[in-house]
Amino acid sequence: MLDKTSQEMAEAERTEGKKSLHYIGNQVLMGTFISDLPPHLQDALKLTQETLERFGLSASPGPIDVLGVGMKPEEFWSAVARALDKGYAAVLKKGTRLQLSRDDASSRIRAARKGAGARGGGTLNMPCLGLLEKEQSKRLQSLRSIQSWFDLDEPERSRVFDGIAEANSPAERIRLMNASLKDSATWLYTNLAERVRGQHVTNQPIFISDLLPASFDALRQHIRTSPLSLGGEEPSWSSAAGRLLRSEGLEESIVRLSCLPSRLPEAVLTQLSQLSSAEISPLLVKLESRLLSPVQRLHRLYIDLRFGGACSRWRPIQL
Repeated sequence: MLDKTSQEMAEAERTEGKKSLHYIGNQVLMGTFISDLPPHLQDALKLTQETLERFGLSASPGPIDVLGVGMKPEEFWSAVARALDKGYAAVLKKGTRLQLSRDDASSRIRAARKGAGARGGGTLNMPCLGLLEKEQSKRLQSLRSIQSWFDLDEPERSRVFDGIAEANSPAERIRLMNASLKDSATWLYTNLAERVRGQHVTNQPIFISDLLPASFDALRQHIRTSPLSLGGEEPSWSSAAGRLLRSEGLEESIVRLSCLPSRLPEAVLTQLSQLSSAEISPLLVKLESRLLSPVQRLHRLYIDLRFGGACSRWRPIQL
């Protein structure tokens, strides 16, 4: 079919020119046919760049693009894992290469493009870099350091982490992590915060629809007001707060619950009252940088006045 269409286009070009309806019709028809094929069939055809251009198409650079070098996930994550382990790795493409190196000072990966289209590059912003470590124990440790992103309770969280850490391929571990994060409100808002911070560089607009997860259930799970099992009983507010505290700890629970225009649950206030001065002081410092909305600031002020004691920046007015 491809050969016959190419022959017809060559004849149309010779007799009528590239702007003829005969030539353009064949080009659009075959270009649409190829682009609608499943990816594995497109790969099996092994079409050259010249053939693709003849049908008005161009080769996809790959789902991952760094400095204009397109790669499949397996190529990219395997190279990052090598750079993390050996200190250096490269992805070779025709006429160019992507060079990756480990920056020991920041424990991050730097990228640069060499050869055609050479660019200086910079540091790659990649979540959970430790997931690419060779040792499974280090992968689990890395996942534990970001466990709040997953919005999961035990023992499900440990089961998910074990499944991710046990995967042999670096790309498969990243795929499993992303699949587990896709319904997490925490992950949504973590990415949204990054977009807001980088907006002056990217000029990427942020819409109201970007502020809400795809499912209302994600918000319920975020503060643990969802049932423990499908079709299970709705938890009370106090039991939901206790579940959140057990899963995420005091600081993270305050950050989430302080988004609500209502009094913090009694279980949270009880835990705050049990902290010593040496414990409340660093917590107040952390909350200062994490409670940013007007409603959260009011909660922060209340915590400071009620539990801050000598650590508080505020003093009640003496009448």
